[in-house]
Amino acid sequence: MIEYLKSIGGLDDIVSENKMSLDLIIPAVRNDLIAVRNFSLIKAYKVQVPIYGIQATEDYGVDVRDIQKWALLTDKKFKLVQFSGNHFYMLDQWKKLADYLQSLCKIQIE
Repeated sequence: MIEYLKSIGGLDDIVSENKMSLDLIIPAVRNDLIAVRNFSLIKAYKVQVPIYGIQATEDYGVDVRDIQKWALLTDKKFKLVQFSGNHFYMLDQWKKLADYLQSLCKIQIE
């Protein structure tokens, strides 16, 4: 698990050598991976709200076609937006991501 997280840019050497940090991170990541593995579109119900997919352009572990499948889960709008970077792009682009999310909130209010 640690090597996998390092390979996708999500774990630096300082964190990977800190047992307390790993005790917090590893269970959360493991549960996320289990949830992704067990998710099934067959059992899913459509929601009545728009879905906005976000992907990193250099996240080679996530296929854009898998993200586009989220469009099947809504009767409303689906939009895919890509940010440059790897799986953890938000660490470097948190301001750009926050601005985008804030713009979505404004759209929904207006």
